[in-house]
Parts: sequence; structure tokens; C-alpha cells
Amino acid sequence: MFIKRKINSHSTPFLLLLCIHSIMLYLLLTKSKMKHKKMLLIANIGLAYLFEYVVLNLLRGYRYRPKLLKKPPFDNMLGAILSQAIYVPITATFLSVFKKNWYWKAFFITYFSMIEHFFIHLKVYTVNWWKPIYTIFFLPIAFFISDGLKKALEKDNDLVKKCIHYLAILVVHVTCLYIKAVNKKVKFKYGFFHTYKKHFLLAPIYSMFQAALLTITSAKQGFYPKAAMLCASFVTDAIIYHYGFVKLKLKSKLQRIFFHCMMIFFSRSFYLSLWRN
Repeated sequence: MFIKRKINSHSTPFLLLLCIHSIMLYLLLTKSKMKHKKMLLIANIGLAYLFEYVVLNLLRGYRYRPKLLKKPPFDNMLGAILSQAIYVPITATFLSVFKKNWYWKAFFITYFSMIEHFFIHLKVYTVNWWKPIYTIFFLPIAFFISDGLKKALEKDNDLVKKCIHYLAILVVHVTCLYIKAVNKKVKFKYGFFHTYKKHFLLAPIYSMFQAALLTITSAKQGFYPKAAMLCASFVTDAIIYHYGFVKLKLKSKLQRIFFHCMMIFFSRSFYLSLWRN
């Protein structure tokens, strides 16, 4: 995966935070009796993925430099995954599940604000048009949404469960595509210059579309809905490959069969987890 072997001054802050939030994750998974805590967590990660797609991928609001991967585009995305798609969702879920009040939330808003300024000082994170004050503005919204999702899950709200189902599938799909891209198994492209910046614009759109299809078909039992989903995935792949929007290695083409089957399995598992009595 082209991982840099040595821990350096850039990667250390990210890894230290990973340790801190791993402890929070352990407490979340072991000390809480909430039924759908894992689905709430993955839904918060999914929302963070969508947020990052807009602010980082599309609008280039900021850039991460953890120096954990050799290629800057992948390193940037890994920093985003750690900072916005792991640290913040774990915190939001932790606060929601344990019913922490706004004093706790104010503490973590201050905590993340200080970390952001510290990262800027260390030059492991640089901002373009994004400003730290925006972080202070959006974090309470993230915490509020997490609380709302938790309450809706407890009330067995069907619409919210469908949204969470979609977000869970999206998280797995996007993450798998990222790993494949890092390992040079797949690359989305358009235009004359095929950069990884363009890949990270197209790949999430593909994942969003596939996640929508999987959300619809996984609610149905039996062989035929799964076979229809598999065929739809192959047709989608064939179309984008035919028009030159994706580059695949021969071996990775065969691996995509396994990938699509795996996604069908995960989507059905998420469905059963949410709707099982």
C-alpha cells in the first residue's frame, strides 16, 4: 500500500489521536447497551464522508499531510479519513450513546478546535478557504444530528433506518474503493489528464449510486433480487469502462466480481441488523 515505514513528526499527532479515540471506541462498544450503537457510529462516519466529499474533494477547503502514504493524494485522503471520518464520528457517537450534555459537547468542540490550530502550527494540516471558526460552527450540528439519529433509532423510525442503511453501505463501498486505489487496482478518470484528484471526484459518485441500488435491493429476500443487483453492478461497470471513466487491471476485473458479491452480503447484513426484531 506504499506505506512509509518510519513514524515521523507529521504522522505522530494523527496516531496519538487515533490511540485516544480507540479508547473511546472501546468504551462505546463495551460499556453501552444501546442496540444499534454500531449502526449509529457507521452512520456518523457516512455523514462525515459526505461532508468531506464536498469540502475536501470538491471545494479543496484544506489539505492533510500525515505522511503515512507516499503519494500525496492518498496521504491527504488518509488524513481526512482519520480526522473527520474517525475522530469526529467516534466522538459524536460517544456523546450520543452515553447521553452527555452540552458541557461535554462544549469541551469536545474546544478540544477539536485546539487540535485544528495545533495541526496548522505543525504544518500537518493546511487550510485554503476553510477557517477554524467553521469547525466550531459545524461540530454542534454534527453532535445534534447524531443525537437525532439515536432518538430516531430508539423510536424505530423507518425512514431514518433506511437513511442509516444507505450510509452504512456507502461507508464500506467508499472505503473499499480507496484501498483498491491505493493498491493501484482501480482508477477513475476523465479528460486528458488522469490525476488522482479526478479519481477522488468520480469514485464517491460511483459509490453513492451503487449504495442506492444496494439499499433498495437488499430489503428483498431470495436469490433473484441479489442476482438483479449483481447484474446491475456489472452493467454499470461495463458502461463506465466502455466510456473510459475507469481503469482496471485484468486481475482487478476478476476481483470486482468478489467485491460486488461482498457488497451484496454487507448490504443485506446491515438491513437485518436494523430491521431484525
